[in-house]
Amino acid sequence: MSATLFEKIWTNHVVTDRDDESLIYVDRVLLQENSFHAFDKIRREQRSVRNPAQAFAFSDHYVPTRNRELGLGGITDPEIRNMVELIASDTDAYGIELFGIGHDYQGILHVVGPE
Repeated sequence: MSATLFEKIWTNHVVTDRDDESLIYVDRVLLQENSFHAFDKIRREQRSVRNPAQAFAFSDHYVPTRNRELGLGGITDPEIRNMVELIASDTDAYGIELFGIGHDYQGILHVVGPE
């Protein structure tokens, strides 16, 4: 029987199998504004991002539909603006590419990612 597309991709990414569990290699990581928890943990544990070139971040949840041309100034809620500023500073600190406000490829992560 031939393997499904999922099975083929999974098999190609397995590092090791043990006790009916697989450790897989993730070759792309997509991040968005709510990834601040991960960055907090990296800082707290004094770790680094192993392959920043394989991580891509998007400002998507909190980017306004209107007044986008104003950049951060178009976000009137200070808490929301802070989330967008935070993903920008976190990605800058770890050398991760950010598709933020004003970037041609900025968009909704689960739509833009597969593109």
